[in-house]
Amino acid sequence: MQRVAQLLTFVGILVAAIVATFGYLYTQASNDRERLARSFAEALADVNTFRFVPFQVRRRDATPDSRRELTKLVTKAQDRLDYHSVLLRLESPDVADAYIELVAVARREIDPKTKSAWESPPVSADRGLNMNLGVEYASPSTESAMETCIAIMRERVGRRSWWRRRRR
Repeated sequence: MQRVAQLLTFVGILVAAIVATFGYLYTQASNDRERLARSFAEALADVNTFRFVPFQVRRRDATPDSRRELTKLVTKAQDRLDYHSVLLRLESPDVADAYIELVAVARREIDPKTKSAWESPPVSADRGLNMNLGVEYASPSTESAMETCIAIMRERVGRRSWWRRRRR
């Protein structure tokens, strides 16, 4: 009888340890997915910030402070794209390839629009802010590359098991 009690105690401890281990692993995988999703969202948000640089440059006023602030914005946007490219190469190389391609497409498409915006005259009145820039500065290639990148990111975040992620 004492032996049975000891065996049941051992089995109970073993079951508790197994349940705790799987609970811990599930929580870790969930936390990893959430961290990755946030990282991916920030990377995509910074691409969008870069995409809207021509809009902001075109709507600038003629003050030196405005030019200085826009120059800082452009520099920061470029820095953030580079930062996320490196971070994703460390975190998720399969996603990094798609993101780096997205950034390359965005730079090819947005840089000439930014240059054109700088060459345009500054806005001198409020009515000059409504310029239908969505058509002039559309970026369909960037949008397409972003959709591809989002699909790869979604697939990466959707991997549920920590052991599947380790095998890839």
